[in-house]
Amino acid sequence: MKSRCSDCSGVVKGEAVMFGDRLLHPNHFRCSVCQLTIKSFFFCDEGQKPTCHACWKQRNPKCKKCQRFVSETYISAMNHNWHLGCFLCTVCAKPFPGGRFVEYHGKPYDLDCYWGLQLRKFINL
Repeated sequence: MKSRCSDCSGVVKGEAVMFGDRLLHPNHFRCSVCQLTIKSFFFCDEGQKPTCHACWKQRNPKCKKCQRFVSETYISAMNHNWHLGCFLCTVCAKPFPGGRFVEYHGKPYDLDCYWGLQLRKFINL
């Protein structure tokens, strides 16, 4: 029995791509979004469909702090997206109690650290 491409049903000879339980000619392994042939690095979307790097970048935001893709649960704050472990107080580097924070000069602060900064400024007048 000859192996057949899941896309075109043609016989697969030589190189092939195995994706899940599907056997494909290399030029039939396509991005589920743009339909271009995937030649190297790819991601799987929520439905376990192959997605090329360019389409993945468009669909998945980057974390404001570390600049890596955010593909899991994330926080949207201050008009940016953040990994849960990256959205921390600028001073103490701890998560925000109850999710409450203050934006000051474009950076997030928990309430204690923010008011501590304000108090120090007042004392140093």
